[in-house]
Amino acid sequence: MVLLPCKGIDLIHNWLDRYGGDIALRYMKALADNAYIKGNCKALKKINREIDTIWKDMEKEDKEELKGLLKNEIGEDVDEINRLKKINNIKKRGVIRNKKEYELILNEVEFIYKDDSMRDEIILLNTLLSKYK
Repeated sequence: MVLLPCKGIDLIHNWLDRYGGDIALRYMKALADNAYIKGNCKALKKINREIDTIWKDMEKEDKEELKGLLKNEIGEDVDEINRLKKINNIKKRGVIRNKKEYELILNEVEFIYKDDSMRDEIILLNTLLSKYK
């Protein structure tokens, strides 16, 4: 079996191997097997996006198990990744749309405010906070 330079590729492949019981997951597993053997990171990233969609409908216990695997195997914290994605989306958009986003940005500022290297980031986030109505 070929080892790929794609981060987390073995984990995704093994997860699909274990949970690939229903038709959609079996199909994704077949695609993942083929991409894995060929070393096709692009295809595996597409499969990963599909898994993100499935993630939303997973039972809590299954989510926690997969989160643990991600954290243990590749050092990725799914909740932290999602939090940072949300912050980046707000920054790209340039506006905070609701109280939940406001609190997310406020918490980020409180988390990084002592780090002098994050000064520009703090200014940007504070600007977003000040524009929120």
